[in-house]
Amino acid sequence: MTIHELNTILQVPCVTLLALAGILLLRHTKTGLNTWTWISLVVAAISYLILETQFVQERRGLFLLAATGQSRCR
Repeated sequence: MTIHELNTILQVPCVTLLALAGILLLRHTKTGLNTWTWISLVVAAISYLILETQFVQERRGLFLLAATGQSRCR
Protein backbone atom coordinates (compact mmCIF):
# COMPACT_ATOMS: atom_id res chain seq x y z
CA MET A 1 0.00 0.00 0.00
CA THR A 2 1.47 3.32 -1.04
CA ILE A 3 1.25 6.55 0.88
CA HIS A 4 -1.13 8.01 -1.72
CA GLU A 5 -3.57 5.13 -1.28
CA LEU A 6 -3.42 5.48 2.48
CA ASN A 7 -4.01 9.22 2.16
CA THR A 8 -7.10 8.63 0.03
CA ILE A 9 -8.40 5.99 2.43
CA LEU A 10 -8.10 8.40 5.35
CA GLN A 11 -9.59 11.37 3.48
CA VAL A 12 -12.94 9.67 2.88
CA PRO A 13 -13.89 9.26 6.57
CA CYS A 14 -12.54 12.73 7.39
CA VAL A 15 -14.75 14.36 4.75
CA THR A 16 -17.71 12.27 5.88
CA LEU A 17 -17.32 13.27 9.53
CA LEU A 18 -16.82 16.92 8.65
CA ALA A 19 -19.94 16.84 6.45
CA LEU A 20 -21.90 15.33 9.33
CA ALA A 21 -20.62 18.05 11.66
CA GLY A 22 -21.66 20.69 9.13
CA ILE A 23 -25.14 19.21 8.81
CA LEU A 24 -25.56 19.11 12.58
CA LEU A 25 -24.37 22.71 12.84
CA LEU A 26 -26.89 23.78 10.20
CA ARG A 27 -29.65 22.63 12.49
CA HIS A 28 -28.61 25.32 15.02
CA THR A 29 -28.06 28.28 12.71
CA LYS A 30 -30.48 30.52 14.59
CA THR A 31 -28.37 30.43 17.77
CA GLY A 32 -25.76 32.92 16.68
CA LEU A 33 -22.88 34.04 14.54
CA ASN A 34 -20.44 31.54 16.00
CA THR A 35 -22.39 28.71 14.35
CA TRP A 36 -21.86 30.24 10.91
CA THR A 37 -18.17 30.63 11.72
CA TRP A 38 -17.88 26.91 12.46
CA ILE A 39 -19.85 26.02 9.35
CA SER A 40 -17.46 28.03 7.19
CA LEU A 41 -14.51 26.34 8.89
CA VAL A 42 -16.02 22.94 8.11
CA VAL A 43 -16.58 23.91 4.46
CA ALA A 44 -12.99 25.14 4.15
CA ALA A 45 -11.61 21.92 5.68
CA ILE A 46 -13.75 19.75 3.38
CA SER A 47 -12.64 21.78 0.36
CA TYR A 48 -9.01 21.37 1.35
CA LEU A 49 -9.34 17.61 1.76
CA ILE A 50 -11.15 17.31 -1.56
CA LEU A 51 -8.49 19.40 -3.33
CA GLU A 52 -5.80 16.93 -2.30
CA THR A 53 -7.39 13.90 -3.97
CA GLN A 54 -6.01 12.56 -7.22
CA PHE A 55 -9.50 12.41 -8.77
CA VAL A 56 -10.08 16.14 -8.34
CA GLN A 57 -6.56 17.11 -9.38
CA GLU A 58 -7.03 15.37 -12.72
CA ARG A 59 -10.30 17.19 -13.50
CA ARG A 60 -9.92 20.92 -13.90
CA GLY A 61 -13.59 21.81 -13.32
CA LEU A 62 -13.80 19.98 -10.00
CA PHE A 63 -10.48 21.45 -8.94
CA LEU A 64 -11.69 24.99 -9.57
CA LEU A 65 -14.97 24.31 -7.77
CA ALA A 66 -13.19 23.00 -4.67
CA ALA A 67 -10.65 25.84 -4.77
CA THR A 68 -13.49 28.36 -4.87
CA GLY A 69 -15.08 26.73 -1.83
CA GLN A 70 -11.83 26.94 0.05
CA SER A 71 -11.08 30.56 -0.83
CA ARG A 72 -14.62 31.80 -0.03
CA CYS A 73 -14.35 30.65 3.58
CA ARG A 74 -11.15 32.48 4.46
